[in-house]
Amino acid sequence: MTELSLDVSVTAADNVLAREIEGDTVLLSMTQSEYYGLNPTGTRIWQLLQRPCPLRDVRDAMVAEFDVDPVVAAKDVMAVVQDLVTHGLARIVFDDQSPA
Repeated sequence: MTELSLDVSVTAADNVLAREIEGDTVLLSMTQSEYYGLNPTGTRIWQLLQRPCPLRDVRDAMVAEFDVDPVVAAKDVMAVVQDLVTHGLARIVFDDQSPA
């Protein structure tokens, strides 16, 4: 598996249903038949991953939208995205792949 970095592009997986409820998001993996919950910060990251996006852009958006230090934002984005990728809710996009 490719190690995540701010230069890696990631997008939401096709097999996930998402529903936003009062600022939080509930994700349903259709492959694993499991639910996952995201708080408002995770929800914003999920929204940004609806198209293939370098994690640097996600980090920059979080810094612009929230009162957060860029180093802290990078760490948090990487942690959330790693969890999403690990659970099959998001996927790394390679240069030779067309956008999902």
